[in-house]
Parts: sequence; structure tokens; C-alpha cells
Amino acid sequence: SDSFKMAQTTSTLLLLLLLSCTCTTHGAPAETVNKLTSNIGPSVQVTWDDIEHLKTLVKERDERMGYDLNISKATLPQRNQCPQLPKPAAVNNVEHVTPCHIEIIAALGDSITTADQARSTNWLNLADFPGLSWSIGGDSDVADTIPNLLRESCGLAPEEPSLGNGNSAVWNYNFAISGAIAQDIPSQADTMIDKLEEDLAVRYETTWKLVTVLIGGNNACAVCFNETGNDARAYEESIIKSFDVLKFMPRTIISIALNLDYTQLTPFADKFGCKLILREYCFCLAEENEERLEFVRDMIRQYNEVIVRTVERYNDDLKASGANTRFVYQPYPENTKLANREWISPADCFHPSYEGHALLARGLWNNMIQPVGEKETRVDPEAPIQCPHEKSLIYT
Repeated sequence: SDSFKMAQTTSTLLLLLLLSCTCTTHGAPAETVNKLTSNIGPSVQVTWDDIEHLKTLVKERDERMGYDLNISKATLPQRNQCPQLPKPAAVNNVEHVTPCHIEIIAALGDSITTADQARSTNWLNLADFPGLSWSIGGDSDVADTIPNLLRESCGLAPEEPSLGNGNSAVWNYNFAISGAIAQDIPSQADTMIDKLEEDLAVRYETTWKLVTVLIGGNNACAVCFNETGNDARAYEESIIKSFDVLKFMPRTIISIALNLDYTQLTPFADKFGCKLILREYCFCLAEENEERLEFVRDMIRQYNEVIVRTVERYNDDLKASGANTRFVYQPYPENTKLANREWISPADCFHPSYEGHALLARGLWNNMIQPVGEKETRVDPEAPIQCPHEKSLIYT
């Protein structure tokens, strides 16, 4: 995973050194610190025993300072509970599908959808938390994910959401991969379809499926030094290839979230460790260079324009052919302001926290049942979640 690879980089070892040095006044063995100090460089050699020792030192420091050592379970903003709807009558037209018709849920994307660091508090507990993922997480103690909102409203969750965390993750139909770029989505889509066909057999043709896609963050993170491979043209080629795979899925709604303005994350990386981590995760956002950030913002706008026009073009063709498949873009991320530090993981100041995933899920949920042309373009954390009624559709 990205987290494991990052732990092997010189930058992270510098972070380990920094954290270990905060313990030296409390009796940290000098040989560990000296070993790190003498070996910092491209050929740095630090064993896992050293890292485990440093973890013990930091844990002892945190206990002395009264820090909460448990992985964070932040309190979510209060929201209204949605009433449970009766089971709907069967439908054969994609334009008549309601949330409670969805039987299978799947997801494609990157580390936002794998929920990297969603409950991590620092570098000691970096992990994936797919059970918290905004679009496909199904942990029973989490209210605000799409599968759990469907369970709340429909009485039965769709099949195969992700569960658990990095130590005991059950990915099920979450095919997102940390570090993925738009060019990886066609392969993810192929893998997903093969798995669904194998698992569902004849049901693959008869069940209503929801596939959520979010992709583009890692392209934006690299576009400032590799424009050719990550510009809007390259992004569009990959989106088209993805749609060419997905359009053949029967009875499927493919929900594509527009990209957030990821440049809003730069000011949150105001801690030394976060600055190091951000350079590894997302070099183009690592510094408050306004010219560079404006370039990245413009590229994100172009990515979103690609999604909008590609969805419209493919839907025209699907409607003309009578297919029971539709694409729909969900615009709520486009103008969402990342105004609250609680929405960002304190472990890396980059990925969504537990609360951040809940807010992304609420925005997606509301957009799904808002008609095209009336969908909100931002998440308002103070606004009530929209509860579906018996005639609410998943609008495409």
C-alpha cells in the first residue's frame, strides 16, 4: 500500500527521527537516535525493530502528555434519521430505479475510496479503513456511508460493501487502489466486471447495480511535473476507455463524482510531518506556490468538464439504444469548501478523516436523489440529509 511504501522512504525516516528526538529528554536510548542520525541519507538503514522501539518511545511520551492513543472515532455532526421505506415493486427501466432497487454496490477509484488514514491519528497507525469509505463502506458502527444510508432507508443494505480496516479488511466489491490515476480505471472496471459475473452468475443480468467512481486526485498531484501524462487530454482518454468498458454492464447506474478542489489541502499541511508526507503523496500541493496551485486548480476544472461532457455523450447513445445502463455525474464536490480541519486526517493532513468520509457520503446521497439540473454543487454540513420517499429516483 502507499502507507507501507511511504514508511520506507527517507522522508518518513526523517519524521521518525524527529519523533524519536522528542523523546530523548525522557530517557530515550541514545544508540537508537545515534543510529538514525548517522545513517540519514539515500542508503539509510533502519530495521523494523528500530521502528517498533521508536513507537514504544512515542507511546510512552503520549501517555505522559495525556494524548488519546486510540484510533480516532470522531463525533459526527448530528443529522436526522431517515424512515424505512417499503420494498418497491420491481422495475425494468433504469429511469425508474429508486435507491431501494439497488442490490449490488461497487466502487472504483483511489485512496479516497480505500479510505486511507480515515481513523488514523498519526504515523503510528497509518492504515486503510475501507469499512468507513464514503461510497462503499459497510461497517455497522458507522452511519454515514452509501451502503449504510441504503440500509437505513431500505431496511436491507446492498450486497458486498467493504468492511474493517487494514489489519482485517474485507474489500468485497471495492476495487479502488491507493495511488490509482485515471489511467488505472479501465483495468479496475475489467476486474470488477469479471468478479461480478463470477459471483452473481445469472443474477448479473437481472439485479440493479450501483457503481461509484472518483478519480483524478493523483493526476492532479503529478500534473505540475508531468503535464503530458496528466493533462485533460490524457484524463479524457482514460475516462473514455473506462466508459467503453462500463457501458456494457446490464442494469447498472455508474455514478461519477466530480473532483474536489484538492489545492484546498495545502494549508492544512502546516505540521512538519505533514509537509514531509504531502511531498510523498502529492508533490504538486506540497508548497504554497500560488502559480503552481492555480495551474492545478485549472486542471481539476478541466477534469470535471471532461466528466460532464463524456457522461452526456454516452447517455445519449445509451438512451438511443434502449440500454438499461446510465452514467450520471454528481457535482457536489465541485464547490465544496474544506473549511474544517476535522474533515482531514490528522495523520497525513491529506486524506479525508472519518468525518470527511461522512460528509462526502452525505453529498453523494443527496445528489443521487436530486434531479439532473437541480443537483447541489457543494456539501453543506449544517443542512439536513435528504431522505428518499417511495417515489424518489436515482436520477440520471
